[in-house]
Amino acid sequence: MATAGKLSDTIQQLDRYANSCQLEQGIVNDSWNAMGYAKNNKAMIDAQREVADSSKIPEEKKPYGNLVWLELKRNNTAQWYQIALGSATQVHEMLMSLIGTIIVQKPEDTKNYDGQKSGSVSKIDRLPPTMSMLDLVETTSAKMYRCDNDSCMKPTTKSEEIDNIAQKFLDLMVQGNNSIVHKYATNSGTMTEQQKAFLSILPNTLGTLLRTMSLQSEAAAKKLAEDIAYASAIDVTYTLCDEMLRSVEDSLSTSDMVEAQEMIDSLRDTRNQLSRDLKALHQVRPVSYSSIIRDYRYLNELIRKQAFMFQARP
Repeated sequence: MATAGKLSDTIQQLDRYANSCQLEQGIVNDSWNAMGYAKNNKAMIDAQREVADSSKIPEEKKPYGNLVWLELKRNNTAQWYQIALGSATQVHEMLMSLIGTIIVQKPEDTKNYDGQKSGSVSKIDRLPPTMSMLDLVETTSAKMYRCDNDSCMKPTTKSEEIDNIAQKFLDLMVQGNNSIVHKYATNSGTMTEQQKAFLSILPNTLGTLLRTMSLQSEAAAKKLAEDIAYASAIDVTYTLCDEMLRSVEDSLSTSDMVEAQEMIDSLRDTRNQLSRDLKALHQVRPVSYSSIIRDYRYLNELIRKQAFMFQARP
């Protein structure tokens, strides 16, 4: 009875929270906190802008290499994302395929037309995106960038089967007795590293709703998990890609290369296209964190009514 009373108190607290604007506000705040990126990224951007104010940019501060690839490897959020999906290299390649990249060679590594080292100019390659957000959640094949070494200075493209990210997230939550929902429902087992990583990139409030619903009804929690998987696959991936693009833009803003502004403009075009893709996906399947909250309230009310009818039986 003590456990039931505690659960009842928890549900009542969540209901009061869900019936106010605090939950929606919490979703917004949690989603950014879950990404864990903005704070660290701000320090990096401030440092880069400080360099940009100087009249002469130190050689070591100039952006060289596969710029998106370097940002992905530095970003802790990408690490949690890759653990949730299972492979660091494949996740980096997928995100680079979504947003494209810019490859800048050092002058001493650049050869002129007669095959000799130039030593005076950087060779710059702008590689466009090869897949869209739609490919990420709606299809099973796409053209991907693949890297042959750790620096990824010469990525190649290959058409191949890809994992549906929303389905992978859903499997972590509902597939089998080792799933997140089943562990919550039965209060048994420990979360795997992949499950911990997935929960860490969710807004905290959604994780709480999923756990509470699992304790009330495992079947209802699985229904809720379908929308959580779809919404998080789209929104978390979009947020991460957007931050990657902004980081590369700020890196280029410190450059004295004449092509820097042109590259920044091309990255902004890519970010605008990502925004259009995100909007189109929400129109195809209008699932959002706010709609998940509404579904939770609806399912919670159904469970309450069923429980009341069961108790009212003679």
